Amino acid sequence: MGTFEPKIVPKRQLIITDELEGTILSMYAMGVST
Repeated sequence: MGTFEPKIVPKRQLIITDELEGTILSMYAMGVST
């Protein structure tokens, strides 16, 4: 279990970061287009 926990946390953070990046990219693209 000690090896399982640290593997789940980074994966979850990676997914959140990926979603956040997509939102930031969309906002950035809109800002550049304007």
